[in-house]
Amino acid sequence: RACTCLPHAHSHVCRVRSPRRRAMSITFQLVAGTYTHVLYGYNCTLGAKDPQQLSAGTGVRYVYESHAGCITALAAAKHMLVSGSSDELIKVYDLHKQCEVGVLMEHQATITCLAFHGSSHLLSASEDGLICVWDTKEWECLKHLRGHKGAVHSVSIHPSGKLALSVGKDHTLRTWNLVKGRQLFVINKTAEPMIVRWAADGNSFVVLSANMIEQMSTESGKTTKEIAVQNKILCGHYVSSNLFAVGTEQGTVELYNLSTGSLAHVIRGHTNRIKDIAVFSPIPGQTVLVSASSDCTIKVWQIPAELDHAAAAAAPSEQDSDASLATVGTYTRLTCLTLANLPASASASAPDPGITRGSSEEGAAPKKDKAAAARPQNKGKADDSKHATADKKTVKTAIGASKAGAASPAAAATVEEKAKQGKDGKPQKQQQQQ
Repeated sequence: RACTCLPHAHSHVCRVRSPRRRAMSITFQLVAGTYTHVLYGYNCTLGAKDPQQLSAGTGVRYVYESHAGCITALAAAKHMLVSGSSDELIKVYDLHKQCEVGVLMEHQATITCLAFHGSSHLLSASEDGLICVWDTKEWECLKHLRGHKGAVHSVSIHPSGKLALSVGKDHTLRTWNLVKGRQLFVINKTAEPMIVRWAADGNSFVVLSANMIEQMSTESGKTTKEIAVQNKILCGHYVSSNLFAVGTEQGTVELYNLSTGSLAHVIRGHTNRIKDIAVFSPIPGQTVLVSASSDCTIKVWQIPAELDHAAAAAAPSEQDSDASLATVGTYTRLTCLTLANLPASASASAPDPGITRGSSEEGAAPKKDKAAAARPQNKGKADDSKHATADKKTVKTAIGASKAGAASPAAAATVEEKAKQGKDGKPQKQQQQQ
C-alpha cells in the first residue's frame, strides 16, 4: 500500500491508497497429435481477476502435417517439441522459429513414449523394445537401454535424472541406471502394465494397468496401495502428491485420493475415450488439467483446490462439460497431448541431470557424427559394444546416485581402481617397467 501524508497544523493525516489488482495472464501452447498425421498447436491464455476462479481463451497457432503415420507420442521442453509416430521417426521442432529442425532415426518400430529430463536429455521408447537416451544439445544418442522382450509402453524419469522406470508388453517393470546405462531391477507383473509415473518427490511411483492403480515405494520396490478402477484406464497423471488422475475409455477423467484409495472427483465432459491428459499449476494453489479425447476436442479444466485435502467422501464431486474453462474442436481424432512454452513459474525446476555422455557399460550407444541421427540405421549392426573403453567421468558421476540401485562411494572407487590397472591386474607403471 502507498501512504500519502498531508501536513496539518498540529498533526499529519495519512491517506492510504490500495493498489489496483492486476489480472493474472499466462499464455502457453496446447499441442495435440492425431491419427491423420497432423500436428495441431493452439495458444491458450489463462486469466483471472480472482485467483480462485480462472478463465481461458484459445486460438489456432499452427496446423502441420508432420509424419507419414499416426502421431503416437509428444513431449516439450522450453522451446523444443518432439513428436513420435508409427512411421518409426522422431521429429524435432523449434517452437520459437516455428519450424522442423531435424529427424531422429534410431528406432525400428512405432514410437510409444517420449520424455524429457529438464531440457538437456530426452528418452525415447518404441515397440522394438529399445529405449534411447538423447543429448538434446547435439541430438546425439548417448545410450541404448535393452531389456524388454517386446514393446515398451511407457517410460518415466526420476526427478534426479539418474534413474528411469519402464513398463512393457512383456509384463515387466524395469529400473534403469541412467548414469551407467544399465538395467538395475526387474519386477514381473501379473497384469500387463501400461503406464508408469514417478511422483514429483521421487519417493514413490504409480503403475497403471487396465483396471488398477498401483502405488509403489521407490526405496523398497513394494506395493503400498492398490486402487481398483471400474472403467478401463487409457492415460494417467499426478495432480498432486496425494491425487492421481486417470482418463478412461468411457470418456471420464477420474481423480483418486492415493492416501484413502477413494474416488474423489469425476470430470464428465467428453463423449468418447480420453486419449491423454496433462496437468500443471499456473499459480500456487491452483491446478489446471487439460484432456484430449477421441471426440475430437481438447478441454481445459480447473481442479478444485479443496480436493487435495478432502477426506474420503461417500460420493465423489463432479464436473460436467459446462464447467470447462475452454474447449477446442479439432475435427479429427486425437491421439496424444502435451503442453509447451509453460512459464517458468508453472514449470517444475529440473535438478542437475545425472545422465552422462560416455559410458563403459554394454548399454552405451556407439559414437556418431552430428548428422548420424538423421540417417537411416543399419538394421544388421550390433547395437551393444562390449569392448567400450571405461570412462572415468561416468564412474565418478555414479557416486551419490539415488538409493534405488545407486552405486555406493566405495563401489565406485573400486571400479575406478580397476580401470587404472592393466589386463593382468597390475598397476600400469609396473607393466611399463616389465
